[in-house]
Amino acid sequence: MKNIIIISLALLIVGWIAYSIYSELRFAAQFADRIAERARSGPILYSASGESSIQSLQDLYHGTLKAWCDGNGTAYGAAFTEDVEYIAFTGEVKRGRPAIIAGHQDLFDKWLKGTCLVGAIESIRFLSADTAVIVALGGTTFDGRQQLRRPSIQTYIAKRNEEGWLFSNFQNSRVSDGNILEMIVLGIRTSLLRM
Repeated sequence: MKNIIIISLALLIVGWIAYSIYSELRFAAQFADRIAERARSGPILYSASGESSIQSLQDLYHGTLKAWCDGNGTAYGAAFTEDVEYIAFTGEVKRGRPAIIAGHQDLFDKWLKGTCLVGAIESIRFLSADTAVIVALGGTTFDGRQQLRRPSIQTYIAKRNEEGWLFSNFQNSRVSDGNILEMIVLGIRTSLLRM
């Protein structure tokens, strides 16, 4: 009886892992389609007051994608103000352009070597002629593969100064498909930790 329980649990775990991988890949593919659609149709605009700045903001955003794909921390950091506040998906906060440059170059040289950041601007909301909130959809691809990984939604605040448009704030959030099995396992794990 004990062996049957162990085998059943092992099969359940393997099934959950297989389903989770399948679910993640399916969700990432759907998210990649959403990015492609937004890239084709252009961003949603919430104010016409800054229409002359739309191309500059798109160029700034696309410059970050290119810098990432090139593995160039300096070029990536150049899109941000000197006093930027940058919040990664982990909740880690980096402040200042030098921290963005150094931190990303380290990532590009090690953990994110060979990755490419792909994305599209979902919306632009002009708060004034010199301030805009940008919501973008993105994710990374690895080693030249087309499969999107780590789908995310980013929020940028862009400010225009004497240098032109730069990002003064950034926040990155991972997107999940709400996989019910992941929620169940998280609930079980949380319950066990409380015992």
